[in-house]
Amino acid sequence: LDSAKSANEKLASAAASSSKESEQLKAKISSLEASLKEANTKEQSLTTAKSAESETRDKKYTSKLAEKDSEIAGLKAKIDTKIEGMKEAEAKLAGKDSELGEKTAKIAALEEAVKAKDEALKAKEKELKAKEEAFEAKEAKLKAKNPSLQSGKESSAISGKKL
Repeated sequence: LDSAKSANEKLASAAASSSKESEQLKAKISSLEASLKEANTKEQSLTTAKSAESETRDKKYTSKLAEKDSEIAGLKAKIDTKIEGMKEAEAKLAGKDSELGEKTAKIAALEEAVKAKDEALKAKEKELKAKEEAFEAKEAKLKAKNPSLQSGKESSAISGKKL
């Protein structure tokens, strides 16, 4: 009986000890579960904060990117406008070059015409001088044959007929 009582006491003591350990383990498990829940909450808060921060940063960069894209588009438009202006100026210059070429050709043609007329006038002048010399030679012959033609009136009358 004593041994049964002792075994019973040992069992009761073991049960009490086991119950105490069980309570301690439950408390530790509960504490660990609370810590895990707190860690999960903190992790979720950090994830949310990081997402918000990332979203803000993305919006900031997207905004800056949009500004730069707009700036680039503006510069491209200015460059395109300048290119068009240059093309128009080039076309005007080409037109002026063409006009200048036409005017230069006209001037060259007029210079040629003037040279041709000048040469024709010089030829006529030589021809007239030759005729004048021939006339003077004939007049001198006539005067030599007929001394009465020595007066100026008759000479000019004869020269008037010859010319």
